[in-house]
Amino acid sequence: MTEKNTLFDLSGLDKEAKILFRRSIGKPLNSVMSRTAHYYYAAESSFGKILNEDLHFAILCLACMYEDDHGKPCHTEYVLHQAIASAKSNGNSTSLEHRIDNLLATDPERNPYEFIAKLYRILKLADISSYHIVPDWDALYEDLCKWNVSGSATAKNVKRKWIKSIYF
Repeated sequence: MTEKNTLFDLSGLDKEAKILFRRSIGKPLNSVMSRTAHYYYAAESSFGKILNEDLHFAILCLACMYEDDHGKPCHTEYVLHQAIASAKSNGNSTSLEHRIDNLLATDPERNPYEFIAKLYRILKLADISSYHIVPDWDALYEDLCKWNVSGSATAKNVKRKWIKSIYF
């Protein structure tokens, strides 16, 4: 079985880099410590073709939260909106629903870091890792790259897909 080619293969990163990435969640790539940016640019060529560097960096930081000490994903991969829906059905949190509504109302093109920070807070609140769920980072990246084109039909389709999965 061949391994899936991923934009978020963390196997080339050492433990210090992953810790620095975790600490950089929600921060723009151009404002993180130079050591963190150095790790990112050193590993960038191994990730493949990156369409949106800032978005890739933001999701890479999130991905570092879901690895064990041996560099392997903790659990099975899930498309993120399905993971949130699963966590939502397991717990009855109005706060989680409120945060999801705020995320869906956010324009990632206008303020991508606010969007990622809101997404991070949802992941922490939903505690999806306790349900043995790890988001499929490649699918999330693709969705957010499409979502990032403000006002387009593709962006609306991605948003609809998320809403449908989370609420229905």
